[in-house]
Amino acid sequence: MNIWQSMLKTLFKLYKMNSEKQYIQAFNKGYILAEHEPYLVIALSLNPIPNYYFEGLLAGSQQFRFDMEKEQLCDIEKLRNLSQSNNKELGRK
Repeated sequence: MNIWQSMLKTLFKLYKMNSEKQYIQAFNKGYILAEHEPYLVIALSLNPIPNYYFEGLLAGSQQFRFDMEKEQLCDIEKLRNLSQSNNKELGRK
């Protein structure tokens, strides 16, 4: 491997590390943004920008929505179980 290939390989690694770091930061910000300003996330998603930061931002907001839906499903399941146990106590089917 010559010096140019080595330099390009090193630059690519640095770019990839920086891109991954930006993605993670954007993911975290997207999660928080979806929690506090969901309509802003919707507005941003209407005009996507093809880069790591924007992709991370949208992925974080999608993760927030997924987590909220999962939490709601757990709450529904708890209510369902509570209702079933109350019905058993009252002798209902």
